[in-house]
Amino acid sequence: MNRTIRNIFTAVFLLASGLIMTGCKNDNNAPEQPAKAQTYRMRITASKGADAPVNGPRKVLSLDGTTLNAVWAAGEQVSVYNVTKGAALGGWLEAQSGGESTQLEGDLTGTVEAGDKLTLTFLSPNYTDQQGTLAYISAHCDYAVAENVEVASVSGGQIQAANDAVFANRQAILRLTLKDAGTTPVSPTALELFDGTSGIATLTAIPASTYTTNGEGVLYVAVPGFSGKTITLTAIAGADTYIYNKPGVTIENGSYYTLSAEMTKLVSSAPEGAIGNAFSVSATQQVYFSQGNLQYRASDKTWRFAEHQWDIIGMGYGQTNTTGNIYCYIGGTVPDGDNRQISSTYNGWIDLFGWGTGNQPTKTSENNSDYSPYREWGKKPITNGGNTADMWRTPTHEEWGYLFESRTDAANKYGAAKVCGMTGVVVLPDEWTLPAGCGFTAGMTAVSDWYDWSQVPETNVYTELGWRKMETAGAVFLPCAGFRYDTNVHDAGGQGHYWAATKYDSDEAYYVNFASRCLYPVTWNNKYYGFAVRLVMEL
Repeated sequence: MNRTIRNIFTAVFLLASGLIMTGCKNDNNAPEQPAKAQTYRMRITASKGADAPVNGPRKVLSLDGTTLNAVWAAGEQVSVYNVTKGAALGGWLEAQSGGESTQLEGDLTGTVEAGDKLTLTFLSPNYTDQQGTLAYISAHCDYAVAENVEVASVSGGQIQAANDAVFANRQAILRLTLKDAGTTPVSPTALELFDGTSGIATLTAIPASTYTTNGEGVLYVAVPGFSGKTITLTAIAGADTYIYNKPGVTIENGSYYTLSAEMTKLVSSAPEGAIGNAFSVSATQQVYFSQGNLQYRASDKTWRFAEHQWDIIGMGYGQTNTTGNIYCYIGGTVPDGDNRQISSTYNGWIDLFGWGTGNQPTKTSENNSDYSPYREWGKKPITNGGNTADMWRTPTHEEWGYLFESRTDAANKYGAAKVCGMTGVVVLPDEWTLPAGCGFTAGMTAVSDWYDWSQVPETNVYTELGWRKMETAGAVFLPCAGFRYDTNVHDAGGQGHYWAATKYDSDEAYYVNFASRCLYPVTWNNKYYGFAVRLVMEL
């Protein structure tokens, strides 16, 4: 079934007037004895209508040159709502054949009388988690409605309609071609379309086969119509984040648009390995935080920062990736018995260290005296943090305390969160603007169970796409990396423990401790425990 085409050249949308929908209202008083619910058989012709070329059922979608065709497929189902009675009818009408028009037939349960007005709806749309192809849109995002179908008569269990069901699209389809600086195709793994109020369409985990089907950098996106809004496209391609803005855009339901978007790659001004915004750790000192927790590999004596802020190493319930690293992406309660023992000869990556073990990162002794004097981790060259000695350092306990308790508006600049399924704490920089389409609620969760991360506010649950926007704005995430006692790792995904550079006494040192319910910025424990390390760099 043909659809009217709207062509867009070089990133210019056609501005079209929106559709004006007129609802039906029943002003009659309810009968004293309403009809009883029954089961009816209904058969009706579904068409696009001779005078409505943009209308038509939408399921099987294909491109023919510059035309988007939409036709019925046999077996597709349509729901029915009785507008007059204000109630949905049970059951479905089913397409008896494929093609530009079809007969819809099926059994319906409810109350129907002559003169009632019905609305027929094809498929409830889901504009999230799209994959960028017409086939996916056909199966998951299609949406069309036929209004003002009048019941002519009800006799012998048969509903006779006075008119055909003329379907109209309640969505538009965009053919996006994404480019970097206008020349190089951008083929992202995730994409969000934001209309200034909310994210109206998202594509997540876009498979590589999408670009085999569509062409490099080409994505098809189903969106609900809107008028006169500023749209923002945010895309993730590998380690890069791209953005595109266009004001004054109108998208008309039932139309097909093409857009060639020249996207801007977001580049941080911070040094290599740093999150690009400033955090006050004293009245006179600001720092950058590193891009992730510190990690070490004994086999080649290499130091690095975690690739993502949510990455932890430790307990993974036996889940091992191709390089032998054991990662954990879990939340909620972690029973103490669920731990993994690390042998003393383990040569993979580790991220839980005894206090001040910059010179002996694999030390697991339970003798506190073995952890003095303090050896700073940041004195080592860090491969993805500038690879130069003495660029980084560990915050002192006074600095951790100032960050969480004393800087301006400190209490409103951290909160419990989940990032890509990992639990932890989000910390906001001194100067903060919440990115479009993101949310944030300060504070820890009000739960009785120390480990109950299920009550994290929805505003603080971030997909990779959402977190990229938060991170680009300067937010830091401290994941629940757990802790190590001797060679046993505990509570990964349940608690966070981050060392400070200062000792409490000869046996104990300061650290930050948090779980879902609360955060203690200044506490202390035995130096032999293995805690996470997050380094900072002075501005």
